Amino acid sequence: MKFQVYIKGSKNKDVIMKLESASLTSAIDDASKIKKLDRTSFTDLFTVKPIIKK
Repeated sequence: MKFQVYIKGSKNKDVIMKLESASLTSAIDDASKIKKLDRTSFTDLFTVKPIIKK
């Protein structure tokens, strides 16, 4: 699955990163490693959602 990452509370929800991962949990783990943050700090600052094709 593909996931998008954006800053929590962002009014325009600009995507700052896209990544491919097997699940939401692994996407959060992968993105937090890229940002060099622990999982809790990462989820406090960023939101990860799946990219849904219409």
